[in-house]
Amino acid sequence: MNKEVESLRATLWRRLQEVRGSYEDREKLKTLLEKWEEDFGPEHQDLVDEMIAEASGNYWREVSAREGKSVDDLIRTQWMPWTEGAFTIEKIPDGIQIYCTKCPMADAYKAIDRVDYGFRFHCAEDANVVTGYNPSIKFDRTKTLMEGDDCCNHSYTMK
Repeated sequence: MNKEVESLRATLWRRLQEVRGSYEDREKLKTLLEKWEEDFGPEHQDLVDEMIAEASGNYWREVSAREGKSVDDLIRTQWMPWTEGAFTIEKIPDGIQIYCTKCPMADAYKAIDRVDYGFRFHCAEDANVVTGYNPSIKFDRTKTLMEGDDCCNHSYTMK
C-alpha cells in the first residue's frame, strides 16, 4: 500500500471513529456528517465499508479467541454488556433470535435524517461481527430500526 493510500485510510478511520462516537450529541453528529460529505463525498465509501468490515472482523476474532466461539458466547460478549438499547433474547432451534426495539444510534441518525450513514457506519457491520467471531455462525437480519422497522431482528444459528 502506498503512502498516499495509507494516509487516506488513517484520515478516514480517525474521522469515522469520531462520527461513530458522536451519536449521543445529535448536533455534533449532524455537523460531523456534513463535514464528512464536504471532505470525502461518496467516492471513498467503498474503502470505508472495507475498513469497517476489516476492523470489525479482526476485533471480534480476538474477542472470540478469549471468550469462546459459540452462539451463546457471542450473545454474552456482544449483547449482554450493551445497556443503552432494549432487546429480548429468544432461544430458537440451533441458535438465538434477538429483537432489538430500542437503539440510540438509530434514534440519533433518524432524528437528523441521516439513516443512510447510520446504516452504513453501524448496522452494516453486524454481519462482519459474526464472520469475525465465528464463520460457522450464520447471521440473518431482515428488519432494522435504522430503516424504519419496528425492531432489528438478529438471528444467530450454527451453519
